[in-house]
Amino acid sequence: MRPPLPPSAALALLVLLALGLATPGHARAAALVPKLPPRAANAPGDADRAARAYDRAARAYEKKDLKTALSAANEAFEILPNASTALSRAVILERAGVAQGALESYLVAAELSPTDDERRLIEEGLVRVGKTLSPPMTTVTVIAQPAGAAVEVDGVPFLAPRLIAVDAGKHVVKATAPGYEPLSDTFVARPGRSDRVELSLVPDATSSPLPTDDPLCVSARETSSGSAAPWIVTGAGVAVMALGVGFHLAAADAADDSKHFAKPGVDGLPEDVRLSLYRRAVGHAEDQRTVAYAAYGIGAAAVITGVILIALDDDDAPAGDASKAKAAPPAAAWVSPDGAGLELHGSF
Repeated sequence: MRPPLPPSAALALLVLLALGLATPGHARAAALVPKLPPRAANAPGDADRAARAYDRAARAYEKKDLKTALSAANEAFEILPNASTALSRAVILERAGVAQGALESYLVAAELSPTDDERRLIEEGLVRVGKTLSPPMTTVTVIAQPAGAAVEVDGVPFLAPRLIAVDAGKHVVKATAPGYEPLSDTFVARPGRSDRVELSLVPDATSSPLPTDDPLCVSARETSSGSAAPWIVTGAGVAVMALGVGFHLAAADAADDSKHFAKPGVDGLPEDVRLSLYRRAVGHAEDQRTVAYAAYGIGAAAVITGVILIALDDDDAPAGDASKAKAAPPAAAWVSPDGAGLELHGSF
């Protein structure tokens, strides 16, 4: 972790930022997309150190000592970058009159899985601070299909989905993704409102793996006569179910974390920090569990489909071909809160 700025340097930075924002002709990009902190595992004791810095920031803020409050908030965010510590920085910067810095911190907090209460404070702060900038800025949620597409708004790059801030007015948006045709469009951001821009990229026909009207539709006749497609479908199903097991294990870990933070006073954490960590762990466990069950279902369906296609492939074999004179093995998939699987009876 980088050492915090000396108090004199922090105060000088605040003054420079405030003067820069107040100077006529101050250059600013039409789209604001702040850099997000890297995702890294927390070292032992990080939560406790961040909580102490968070408390120092809160006490200094109550005393209107914004210089000390900002220094402590920056320290807490560097130790444990989450929605709570980012929101603390945003509130202090807004109080200090550093509007663009506050707006960036609110945007970062929105991307770090805030609780419902934190999200409400973030949304209110974005609207409040955006109106004070010149020209005013508003927020836009950019969503792309496929997820993870590379997007540019007025030349500023980021990955979708993402909440960004833009000047009110017309903007140019571009999106690209491997295997899809590039997209270019415009949208108009309305002042004082949070808008939503949805981008749907069209698959590139030259790189489509299945040149059929429905890429998910493979007829039984096309898979006959020794085709490898049934085995590919079956193998893909097994892989997806294995992925579901991984998500299920992650959900169990998150559930353990939620039980740990459910106890008041655990690790000496302040109550608001403990509740934030508890809610985040509960939400993470639910999300991972949902994905695991979806993977189990999709994987089981793919395996059953592959088995059926293998059976049809065998039925289409010539009568004299002993290597293909096998009956279709019956299959039964099962899914439970403890996992999923597929039972096969017969021989291949």
